[in-house]
Amino acid sequence: MQTSLAMDIAKIATEVRAEVGALGLRIGELEEGTGDLVAAHNALARTTDTLSHRMDRMELALEDVANRSRRNNIRLRGLPESVQTRELHETVLGLLKRLVPEVPPAKLLMDRIHRALRAPRADSQQPRDVIFRLHYYTVKEEVMRKSRDVDLVYEDVKLALFQDLAPETLQRRRAWRPITAHLGRHNIRYAWGFPFKLLAFAGGKTSTLTLQSDPQQFFTRLDCPPLPDAGNLLSSPSPAPQLTPRWEKVPSRIREEGDRDPG
Repeated sequence: MQTSLAMDIAKIATEVRAEVGALGLRIGELEEGTGDLVAAHNALARTTDTLSHRMDRMELALEDVANRSRRNNIRLRGLPESVQTRELHETVLGLLKRLVPEVPPAKLLMDRIHRALRAPRADSQQPRDVIFRLHYYTVKEEVMRKSRDVDLVYEDVKLALFQDLAPETLQRRRAWRPITAHLGRHNIRYAWGFPFKLLAFAGGKTSTLTLQSDPQQFFTRLDCPPLPDAGNLLSSPSPAPQLTPRWEKVPSRIREEGDRDPG
């Protein structure tokens, strides 16, 4: 009876060892497969980061091209909708003659003029912008310079002139409004540059902020207190997360036992 019991125990032990060995092999294969998946994910994450940075550069380049094509464009804000399309040229030309009387009328050549390309809103009192392109860039710059010092009025309505910009540039500038407001509170002059950047001037020094800049260094160069969370306003994408294995390899002894003949 003892012999039979010992044989049963030995048989069970052999079966358990075989099952443990088989499990060890399966776990090892799963570990290797998971390791391959982790490596593939990390390679894909690195590729995604590279493509993301390239896409950012391409978007900035396209945005710069769009702004360059608008260099001679001016947006006129506030002109009532009662001024019909056919009247826009003569109306705006008259405004420009009053604004820059020193410029010869022949130089106030407009290549095109139209309202902003959207339907007028019945529930809005704000008229659509008028966009016009001056043929001569120097004349356009003189018009913009004079508009900062001289009020432009049409039938008791105050008008405003703006540089025509790509929608993406306007969106970025709105996102950076806390930065420009911070500079204004510290009496620091600033100007927008192209491709998209912010130039600030203080104490005879110029500091430049781009989407890839360190905002704290930007403020330090200006001797200006830093703006908390300024880095969050820069739209640099976060890198894709990398994975690391969270297991230990199955001891080789168990694998070797799994390879042995259970008998």
